[in-house]
Amino acid sequence: MFGPVVMKPPSLLFLLVGLAIWTGPAIGWAEDADGDAKNLPPIFVSSVGGPTGLKAYASGEWGEVSVVVGNRTQEPQVVQATVQIKGSEELRFSRDVLVPARSVRHSTIPIRLPEQLPPNAQLEILGHVAADARIPKAEFDGIVRLVSPSDTAYIQDHPISLEPSEPHLDFAYEAALALRAANGLDRRMMLCSERMLPSSYEGWDAVGSVILSGNRLAENPAARQALREWLSKGGCMWIQADKTSIDTIRLLLGSAVSIEQVDQVAIHDFAIQHASKDFQGDPTEVLLEQPVQFKRVIAEGVEVIYQIDGWPALMKAKVGLGEVYFSMLEGRGLIRPRRSEDPPAKNQQFHADYIGLEPLREVAIGMRPREIPEVVPVDVRAAYVTERIGYKIPSRGFVVGVLLGFCGLIGVAGVGLSYAGWREHLLWVTLATAGLATATVVAMGVASHHAVPATASSFQVVEVLPEMDEIATTGSIASYQPKLAAANMSSNGSTRLDPQSPRLAGKIRNIVWTDTNRWRWDKTIMPTGVQLFQFDRYQTLSQPVTATAAFGPQGLTGVVNADALRGTGRTEPVRLVDGVLVFPRSQPLAANLTPEGNFSAGIDDLLPPNEFFSSTFVDSTQRQRRAIYQAWYDSYQARLDSTSYLIGWTESLGSGLIWDEDVNVIGGALVAIPLTIQRTAPGTNISLPGSTLQVQSVVSKSGRSNTFENATSRWIFPYGRSARNRLRFQLPAEALPLRVDSASLFLDCSIPSRTLTIEVIEGEQRRTIVERANQSGKLTFDLAGPTPLKLDPEGGLTIEFTIGESPPTDDKAQQASNTWSIRTMRLDVSGTTMQSAEVEPQR
Repeated sequence: MFGPVVMKPPSLLFLLVGLAIWTGPAIGWAEDADGDAKNLPPIFVSSVGGPTGLKAYASGEWGEVSVVVGNRTQEPQVVQATVQIKGSEELRFSRDVLVPARSVRHSTIPIRLPEQLPPNAQLEILGHVAADARIPKAEFDGIVRLVSPSDTAYIQDHPISLEPSEPHLDFAYEAALALRAANGLDRRMMLCSERMLPSSYEGWDAVGSVILSGNRLAENPAARQALREWLSKGGCMWIQADKTSIDTIRLLLGSAVSIEQVDQVAIHDFAIQHASKDFQGDPTEVLLEQPVQFKRVIAEGVEVIYQIDGWPALMKAKVGLGEVYFSMLEGRGLIRPRRSEDPPAKNQQFHADYIGLEPLREVAIGMRPREIPEVVPVDVRAAYVTERIGYKIPSRGFVVGVLLGFCGLIGVAGVGLSYAGWREHLLWVTLATAGLATATVVAMGVASHHAVPATASSFQVVEVLPEMDEIATTGSIASYQPKLAAANMSSNGSTRLDPQSPRLAGKIRNIVWTDTNRWRWDKTIMPTGVQLFQFDRYQTLSQPVTATAAFGPQGLTGVVNADALRGTGRTEPVRLVDGVLVFPRSQPLAANLTPEGNFSAGIDDLLPPNEFFSSTFVDSTQRQRRAIYQAWYDSYQARLDSTSYLIGWTESLGSGLIWDEDVNVIGGALVAIPLTIQRTAPGTNISLPGSTLQVQSVVSKSGRSNTFENATSRWIFPYGRSARNRLRFQLPAEALPLRVDSASLFLDCSIPSRTLTIEVIEGEQRRTIVERANQSGKLTFDLAGPTPLKLDPEGGLTIEFTIGESPPTDDKAQQASNTWSIRTMRLDVSGTTMQSAEVEPQR
């Protein structure tokens, strides 16, 4: 019943390789005990530029290559190793490798690959170490294969044992192959055959997805940190929790999720039930001869997708921009052997001995390569930073004054020469005066040009990850040089700079890394003018950055604490301005930030479309920021982020880059902090702005209308036919239970020649609010009636909209143009919070 066995590298081979690595240097020292007599070089290099770690390299992404250096001396030595990519030799990456006395050091060099390279292509890496008195010249080359976004890294345990073991199937590995087969992908996965996983983000950057099966990360905090950064920036991971302990998951994800194991049971006859009430399919029935292990857990901060007997079997969680899937069931319970009636694979590279069951196929869908929208696109960031660097030119008044002076001087000279009888000298006097005026204007222009000092204008988008007290930053830099000069940039340790700038194409660029993960430019000349660079960083904070609020009579009020964002050595508080509260699929609210960090947003603080400032007059600085806010908000909506945020602007954050003292540094940052809404105490009068409610089209007796898009919570318009649409407005859980005192429905619509009917649905009862024809414009309807509005048991209010037929006409053109539109809609609610026992159920 089982397919052919898929063998993985035997444990004995790993043991022999490990022994060779660790005993090789010792044997070398024994042979070289009299090294000076043999005239051996004090420093030797074994490798520079070889593939290492997961061997993941992709176009436009970071990667890392290895460098191995030995030191035969009695003192620590520093060796600079350099690598280049064949065909792009002007782009160089180096590492100052510190090698302790009488030891061998294995390190890595981060490299950034050129853009627009074809997947699965091969690149040649050229490595070298320059000769000096300690070391002979050394040159190396290595070949790396590019991966694609569909490639998966499979991280498993590699136990080393001297005892031979009987071959057996690893069902976790077979489930991983079945997952790839479900997506039409081949069997190839990246397996790290080395003792250590990549300890920096560069080693993970090109990885498409990760499957974690084991506790290899438990003893490797650097690899955990690097993988967490990769995940937070949009990675997708499947954790096989039957192989991975809860402690390892906790170490990797911190407080992003909370999973507590209750017990572990063996099951062989069970049903895997979808957790959604709206799921129309049947449970997945599984009957096995040999039982499988099932971890029963209690989890928070996750979405349960499938369950067994009410216990989570398959879960999903959001970490930053990334997603993590958790399977609590042993891999054998998620797959079945391939049958003769199953469609054959294209070829052996795509063959899998097992087929994924329905729950595993759902994980496969979530693990498909996906395009993560940039938080703020590069072109928007570049436009902002370049606008802040400008040239000073002579003023119009100065030029006019020079011209008037020139004309006046010619006139005076002409009169004087005429009286003196020297009119023939007027020509050369005129030419001399013209030359003097021209020289004056040119000198002023040159002086104004050089009056603009070397300037670095930076902008960064800071995404706060409160679950792990970390931040993920992307940014752009415009560096202006008034004259040719050596590059004057370096980093303080957490910032990565992409050295590929359009105006530096063909010029030597060398980034030198140190063992403290800092870097500096070396032997690089910056041309005059403006150069654009992109950078990113990931940083652990010393204390949480929070934005906490609660509902009250004035709406949503709270406080923000962002002081942990300030850089090392800074003492002034981080103050945010131009604050905006954004909610999933809703219009933003003005946050009305105060210098003390307090904010508030009421029903009247709804911002118009494409506006992010509540002030009546928008100054030039805000006009520059508007494109940044709009780009961030568009990305937020496009990625269907379900988190609410407080976003604001500050110019007191450092970029992590270090410049020479004579460089004028201009900074700016948009900070996005997830909004935590606390539960309001019972007996409190509160106002709920419409943006805080979530609206969805639900099924009625006539079905579900397609005139409202649930993914974006927007009406589809214009629409030509009649429609009946039932919408459910979910109130925030932090305001429940609530006695509704008033509710106002706002519509911006155009419904000519038709009847608009709005009804409130309460259980089996319905109450008509309005039934009118020819409704157009911005309209507000009071939903209060003779009896108070009652929410459903989950805290929702259901409203049904009916748009009638248009009058019959024989004019086809008029009939085609007779459409209706509901452009925007919101429901504002006010009420009093109650104790749970006070809630009166709907009938």
